[in-house]
Amino acid sequence: MRAFLLLLNSACTFAGLRLLALPVATSLAMMAPLISTLLPATLLNEEVSKAKWFMVTLGFIGMLIVVRPGSGQFSWAVAFPIGAATTFACFQVVSSKLSMAGDPVTTNFFTALIASIALASLLWVDQAALLPAIHDVRAGSWLLVILMASLATSGHLLMLQALRRTPLAVLTPFGYAQLAFATFFGWLLFGNIPDLWTIVGMAVIAISGIGTMVVHASPRGQ
Repeated sequence: MRAFLLLLNSACTFAGLRLLALPVATSLAMMAPLISTLLPATLLNEEVSKAKWFMVTLGFIGMLIVVRPGSGQFSWAVAFPIGAATTFACFQVVSSKLSMAGDPVTTNFFTALIASIALASLLWVDQAALLPAIHDVRAGSWLLVILMASLATSGHLLMLQALRRTPLAVLTPFGYAQLAFATFFGWLLFGNIPDLWTIVGMAVIAISGIGTMVVHASPRGQ
């Protein structure tokens, strides 16, 4: 299950980054805490407090500010980062459960192994189209792939280690630092400078996500 969620999350993330600016894709993907509140309420009929519903609504408003229907930012491509947020919300819940059941290195190894086997199977099925494309990849691109894989593996190991020591509700707000890093690197590497409304929307999403975790951690928010 964890490997399947990881594959879906990666696919949605890459598709979103190809079609949207880095800060926009990242801010929409940061809706994971809101989705983790919304899914149990809609699918499992779990009771959700008014404070949590307010935070979910606030996050939705933030999303609308970022994509601004009717502007150039809004297109069907926003479905990809929202899909990434949904799969990542499920991925974090599963990871939180598994972090207490076994060694983080072992958990990460088997997740990566299953995902690699699934991707290798897809490569075998569509090798006529994919193998020539892989053959044309330059050495510099392979180095970037290795760097990305190393950073992703380190990030997953650190996440599992953190989840073994601290509840998910406490750790999630720290993830919103990713918005700042995404904005900085988007400007540094790609020249993507978010406009005022995008920054406002990112801030609203961050506030709603952090607020969701604060409400969840509070006895009154249960």
